[in-house]
Amino acid sequence: MTKNVTTYMISSSTAARKEAESCPRGFICAITDPLQDIADLNQTYSCAQLQQDARDNGYGDVLDGIYCPEGSNSIKYCPIGNYCEDPASDPIICPAGFYCPVMTRTPLFQCRHCGEGSQEFAIIILPFILLWIFFILLYVASKWRRVLNTCRTRGGADKSFEDYSDQMIDDCEENNSSGAQIDSHSNNLDNETGRENETIDNWQEDPSGAQMDSHSSNSDNESGRENAWNGIEISVRNLSLAATAKRQEKILVNDFTGTLKKGSMTAVMGSTGVGKTSLLNALSGRAHYGKVTGNLKINGNEVHISDFANTIGFVPQDDIFDSELTVKENFVYAGRFKSHRSTPKHEIDALALQVITSLGLEKVTNSIIRNGVSGGERKRVNVGVELMGKPGILFIDEPTTSLDSTVALSLMKVLKNLPKAHGVTVCCSIHQPGPRIFELFHSLILLSIGGRLAYNGPTEGVVNYFSNRLNYDIPRPDLGVAEWVLDISVGMKDDSTENNRRNQIRICQAWADRDNNSPDNTAQTESVHHPTKGILSQIWLQLHRNSIFFIRNFDTFILDTFQILLGITLFALIVGPKILFSDDDLNMPYEYEIMTSITNDGGSIFGQNLNYLFLNSLNGIEREVTETAICGALPGIVIALSTTRYLTDKRRQFFREAASGYSVTAYYIAINIWSTFEVTAKMLLIGTSYYTLRNSAASCGATLIPFVLMGWISSGWGLFFPIFSPPNHANIVTGVFVTFGCLLLSGSTAPFNYPGIYDSEFKGFLADSFGPLRFFIEAIVVSEYMSTPAQYGFTGQYPHGSNLFDISGLAQLGDAKTRTSQSTRGWHWGIWPSICHGLAIRVLSLILIHLCNRPQQVKKPIWDEIKRGSVVVRVQFCFTIALFICLVFFNLHHSQVIG
Repeated sequence: MTKNVTTYMISSSTAARKEAESCPRGFICAITDPLQDIADLNQTYSCAQLQQDARDNGYGDVLDGIYCPEGSNSIKYCPIGNYCEDPASDPIICPAGFYCPVMTRTPLFQCRHCGEGSQEFAIIILPFILLWIFFILLYVASKWRRVLNTCRTRGGADKSFEDYSDQMIDDCEENNSSGAQIDSHSNNLDNETGRENETIDNWQEDPSGAQMDSHSSNSDNESGRENAWNGIEISVRNLSLAATAKRQEKILVNDFTGTLKKGSMTAVMGSTGVGKTSLLNALSGRAHYGKVTGNLKINGNEVHISDFANTIGFVPQDDIFDSELTVKENFVYAGRFKSHRSTPKHEIDALALQVITSLGLEKVTNSIIRNGVSGGERKRVNVGVELMGKPGILFIDEPTTSLDSTVALSLMKVLKNLPKAHGVTVCCSIHQPGPRIFELFHSLILLSIGGRLAYNGPTEGVVNYFSNRLNYDIPRPDLGVAEWVLDISVGMKDDSTENNRRNQIRICQAWADRDNNSPDNTAQTESVHHPTKGILSQIWLQLHRNSIFFIRNFDTFILDTFQILLGITLFALIVGPKILFSDDDLNMPYEYEIMTSITNDGGSIFGQNLNYLFLNSLNGIEREVTETAICGALPGIVIALSTTRYLTDKRRQFFREAASGYSVTAYYIAINIWSTFEVTAKMLLIGTSYYTLRNSAASCGATLIPFVLMGWISSGWGLFFPIFSPPNHANIVTGVFVTFGCLLLSGSTAPFNYPGIYDSEFKGFLADSFGPLRFFIEAIVVSEYMSTPAQYGFTGQYPHGSNLFDISGLAQLGDAKTRTSQSTRGWHWGIWPSICHGLAIRVLSLILIHLCNRPQQVKKPIWDEIKRGSVVVRVQFCFTIALFICLVFFNLHHSQVIG
């Protein structure tokens, strides 16, 4: 009896296994023995009915893309490369031209180069090979054009200044309609130097003496002709400049009293460190790095020097101009910025040609400066930029530095002609001029110890003064007057180096004790103030000039774009095709009970276990976030670094133009507009590359818009840090910050991943404010998965359980219906936050560019400018601050950091 029972049990077990193996197609079966996967055919459920039950209970098409093969006790995901329309049928091979990921019900993702049953997206490389070739050819062509321009310039137009300086003087003579001859004028100076010199007293009492009479008559003749300029005279009394360094005050200019006479050329001489440049800065209103005291009069009127900034030209020691422009273009743009707002263009062009002729630059008029313009020519271009503003007085800092004696003499002859031809007053600091250069100056300012004045008078009277009044020996024939004067200024007497300091104090005190050293105040009182162009006109001029920079630096644009395209392509090749979903089997415990419970309790148990069903989607979205972060970090960092060049490469030009009265606001707005245009072009190319290589499921617009906005934010940071960072460190600071923000604050890395960003207001604030990729990654990833059908868990709302966007922490703000509706148009909630983010950075940068580097811009302290400025200045400042605050609050409110 026992044997029969045992035999019956064995036979029953064997029969049960056979019955399990034959679970009918299109059904799932309950499992009686989970360890041996034995099914109970008395508990079966139709897979098609499961799909219908899900729809009837509010879960939509979450069970699409499954099939139930014969002999299987559970549902199966339709494998990659196939699609499953009927759960009771075998998978169908995906047709060519489509890619079918896991759980595909009908072919959805188009893939032009995918073959039949393709297991992955096909990466299209050929178009980008052609694109690389195109970029390389453009780069080579741009470089070759530079070489040709350089060769052409050197071969023809760019003869060195030394070779044609004499011809230049002849040309100036021919073009001088007043008949004044430079050579004869120089000979007259030589004769005057050899004659009995007038005393300093007579020169100061009668500034219109023989020499000045001749010059004044020439100036009067010139004033009656076209393009006559209004020269000005500056008189100062007790002018001092003190600067504080390391909490110690240092006197740079000490109690200077004197006059720069209208239509004269004055040399400021002295040993190194006595304050020659400091005196020029104080006289021209550029000494905002220190405290300036004393009385200053322009044409007899006591004024603040900054009120006449646009009538004062200052030529720095370094050659500062736009090397991408031609000589004439530099002059024309300077004229447009500096001229009266009503001056017609043809007058500015005529003035540019006149200045070119005056400076002897005809041979290089249309030569791009960086393509071979010589050092002497560059110095004259440096002067010409200031002459385009028709200054009443021109300060020049060390004009002969780094030039040989021949070029220096030729340049100084050109400068000597400026007072004669245009009536402009010229004042040069010069260290040790040769005898022939020294003879060109009308008057001399000699500084000695501690920035004190040792002499201020005509150059022909300096020997008389020191030999007759201070008992210095007349200079030897082999020793020039300039060198002799410098020896006196450092305290040397009779070739002795003893008591130098005592001698310096003596000569300074001797000059201070003179009774007639007060400046002459009988000059005319005509106004020389000219209104400058408005901000809109300056913005347009800046944009026009930037367009030329772009064209002539096009190879740089090509190289930057090519590097990013190459990086993204290599990344696509290394990582491989986009995989939206993993290919794991369903591993749901108590699958039969959970699946069939969908009709019980409103499907609550089924909804609570959706994570098991969507495991492939969760794994896929984690990978997609990481890969998108890497693809976005590369262009984001490169764009930020390349944008810094707008401020670092042109930093010195910006300071010079700001000091000359150009609008700082117009400058910054213009470079933002142009950089936005350039960055947008780059990002459209890069976004198209990404869209094609990664076979995006969303539309092209849904991919390109986030790329453009990411470039907008990254370029904003690229224009932010160079404002207050040293030029040599701006790239480092920008690169570190943007890299840090891309890797840690953009939603792809804990603790600043997207669940953390949305759960913590503080983390959300940091990510929204300082993460360049925070909105980019979310927009790209959400747009990709919004295009997927409901069975992947993203485009559906369920009565129980969570949508996968909620589980992954993405797209938690905005309209829930928008992100859960299947669409290829993309998710655009982040557009406005991105725009406001980039705009807030730029408005803050605009504020900082007015606050930082005020001394280099030759500006008053900002609060003084606001207090003493016009109502328009105050309104502009308040409006900018209010706009920045509004943008910050909008961003915080839009991100729900604040209510």
